[in-house]
Amino acid sequence: MKKRLLMSITLVATLATLTGCGSKTKTLTCTQSSTTNGFTSDDKQAYKFVDNRVESATITSTISIDGDYSKYIDDYKSSAEQASDDYNKVTGFSAKVKTGTNKITVDLKIDAGKVDEDNRVAYHLNESYESMQEILTNQGYTCK
Repeated sequence: MKKRLLMSITLVATLATLTGCGSKTKTLTCTQSSTTNGFTSDDKQAYKFVDNRVESATITSTISIDGDYSKYIDDYKSSAEQASDDYNKVTGFSAKVKTGTNKITVDLKIDAGKVDEDNRVAYHLNESYESMQEILTNQGYTCK
């Protein structure tokens, strides 16, 4: 009976190792906000790491416009929609534009497993958790 129990435990441990149940998953979330001349920009980048490699990313950028500058909201909306359309042509990228009163949000989702090498490099998708945190911190983001 003890042999069967020991063999069962060994089998379960072996299967867990082979199927990746021991994978380490971490999420890095970094934010940045700035206000200049009636424009407020709020950016959030969240990266999911599995075994210290980027698996996916969500990048959200919101621009809020106040006062006299609110008349330019349609121009910003048009630019955001064009950028979103361009992202949607790239394998592994999915972008959406949301609008509100004097506010435009672009949500970009990246499936790193589907992205070609040039875009992996351009979007730092080959970075480790620690190096990505350093890159974003150096760009003025606050990370947790």
